[in-house]
Amino acid sequence: MGALAPSLIARCFHSDYLRQWDDGVYVLDAAPVREGLTAEALRKEFVEPLKDPRPRPGYMPLSALSHGLEQALYGERPDLNRLVNLLLHLASALLIWRLAVKLLPQLEPNYAAWAGLPVVLFVVHPTNVESVAWITERDNVLALALSLAALNLLVVRHPFSEAEAVHVPAGWARTLGALALYTLACLAKGTPSCYAVAFAAFELLMVRGSLAGRLLRSAGFLAIGAACVAANLHTYASVVVPPAGGSLGTHAMTACYVILRYAANLVWPFNLAYAYAVAPVLDPTEGRMWLGVAVILGWSATVLWSVLQSRAAIFLLLWTAASFGIFLAPQGLPALMHDRFLYWALPGLTLSLVLMLDGLFCRFGYVMNFMEQLARGFALMVLLGLAALYGWKSCQRSAVFASEDALFEDSVAKEPRSGLGQYWLADRGVLRVLKGDESWSEAERQRELDEALEHLKLARRGVNIERHPAPLILDVREGTILFLQGRLMEAKPWFEKILAVPPAELQPSEHDAVFEAHYGLAEIAFRQDPPQLEEALKHLEACLAQRPDHLKVQFQRAAILESLGRKAEALQGYEKLKDDAWFGPASRDAMNRLKGPQ
Repeated sequence: MGALAPSLIARCFHSDYLRQWDDGVYVLDAAPVREGLTAEALRKEFVEPLKDPRPRPGYMPLSALSHGLEQALYGERPDLNRLVNLLLHLASALLIWRLAVKLLPQLEPNYAAWAGLPVVLFVVHPTNVESVAWITERDNVLALALSLAALNLLVVRHPFSEAEAVHVPAGWARTLGALALYTLACLAKGTPSCYAVAFAAFELLMVRGSLAGRLLRSAGFLAIGAACVAANLHTYASVVVPPAGGSLGTHAMTACYVILRYAANLVWPFNLAYAYAVAPVLDPTEGRMWLGVAVILGWSATVLWSVLQSRAAIFLLLWTAASFGIFLAPQGLPALMHDRFLYWALPGLTLSLVLMLDGLFCRFGYVMNFMEQLARGFALMVLLGLAALYGWKSCQRSAVFASEDALFEDSVAKEPRSGLGQYWLADRGVLRVLKGDESWSEAERQRELDEALEHLKLARRGVNIERHPAPLILDVREGTILFLQGRLMEAKPWFEKILAVPPAELQPSEHDAVFEAHYGLAEIAFRQDPPQLEEALKHLEACLAQRPDHLKVQFQRAAILESLGRKAEALQGYEKLKDDAWFGPASRDAMNRLKGPQ
C-alpha cells in the first residue's frame, strides 16, 4: 500500500489549489480558514447553514474545520492538504482490512493475501483519484474514514463462531462510540447518511442478541442518517433537480443504466471524467436499461449463490446498495454521474468480490480439490496485476488535477455533450478576456469571445440532458460576451430576460446571474450617447441591494451621483471607500474635489 498509494496524487502533488473548481469556495473561503478558529467562524459553519441556505451548498462543517486546522498549522500548503487526504485514504484502507479480518474469518488458504486484496484494490483504484487529489474532496475521505471506524467498533466476532459467523452485540460503550463517530462522519459530508442502512443491516443480520436491542441500536443510526439528509436537502435546495426523465419511473429506469455505466468504470476505469451527461431512459423497452438490470441481478445472484457465509453476503450487498444512494435519490445533484461517488461503494464491493471468489473456489474444490490451489494462485496474480495497472492509470489521471485548464479540457474532451463542461469553457474564455494582458490584440479578444459563444451554443444542447446550468444563467453569460464584444444593444435583451422573471420563481443559484444582469445593464446605460445616468444608477442600486459590500459598485454609484450633482450622497459613498487599498486614492481625490479648497 505504501508503494502504490502515492500514485493517486503523484502528478499533482505540488500543484496549486483548483480555485475555480471549488477549492476557492470550500477550502480557502471556509470561515475557519478565512477568519481563523474563532467561535464566530465555527458558528458560521456549524449553525448558520441550518438556518438559511447559502450560495455554497452542502452541510460539511467538520471538513471546513479540518481545513481551518491546517491553515493554523502551516498556512496555505496545497501539497500538505493533498498529503492529509492521502493519509485519510490509507486510514480507510486499513479499516477495510480490519473489517475483512473480522467479517471473513473462513478465508482459507492464503488467508492474509485474500484479506488484503480488498485493501489493495481500494487503495489504487483510479476512480478514487478525484477524492484524494482534489483538495475540496476532503469531505469524502474524512467522512469515509469516520464511517469505517464506526463500523469497526460494531463488528465484534464471537470467538466460537462457525462458518456462518455470528457477532455478539458490541456493548453500549462501543455502540455509543460508533454512534459518535457516525455523527462526525455526517458532519464531514452528507453522503454517510446512506450508510445508516448498512449499520442497521449489520445490527439486524449479523448480531446475535435480543430483537429489541438490535432494533434500538439500528434506530439510532437511522435517526442520525435522517437528520443528515434533512440538513443537506436544506442547504442543497438551490441545486437539487427533479427526477431524471421527469418521473420516479423514468428515474428508476435511468438508475439501472447509470449503475451499468459505473460497473464498466469499475472494471475498466480508462475513460473517467469529472461529470457525465446521461440521457434519461424514457422507454421501458430500451436495451441499455435491461442490460443494467441484468448486471445488478447477475452480480447479486452470483454473490449469494457462491458465498457460504450468506448473512455476510446479504450485509455486503446492502452496504453496497446503500452506497449508491447518493446518485440514485429521486432528487439530487444536476449531473447524474460523478466518478468520485464510487469511493463510497468500493469498500462493500471489494469485500463482496473477495467473499464471492472464495466461495466459488470452495465450490470448485469440492469437485477438483487438486486444482483449487492453482486456481486461487492464478486469480490472485491476475487481480494483483490488475491492481498494478490501476496504479499506473491513477498516476496518469492525477495529472488532470494539476491545473484548472487540464481539468477543464479533460472534462469536455471525455464528455463533449456536457452542458456544464461547455459552460465552464465559455466562462473560462470570458475570464481570459477580462484578465488578458495588454499584449492582446483586438482580433485575439474577439476570437476568444467568439469561441466562448460557440461553447455556449453547445452548452444549451447539453442542458437538455442535464438541466444544468439553468438556461437563464446561460442567457446572462451570452449577454456578457456580447457586451465585451461591444455589441451593447444585442446584449441588452439577454440581461433583461432574467429580470423579467418574478423573483419568487428564481432558483437560489440564479441570484448571481440577476446581479450580473443588473450590472451589465448599468454599464450599457452609462456607455450610451448620451449616458443614461439615472438608468445606470437604478441598476447599481439593485446590485447593492444584493451585495451591499461590493466595492466596485459602490465606487461607480458614487461617481454617477457626483455626475448628477447629488454631492452630499456622493460624498457619503466616497467616505466609505477612502481607506480601501484599491479605491481609496480615487475616492480621496473625489472627496477633495467635491469639498473644494479648505
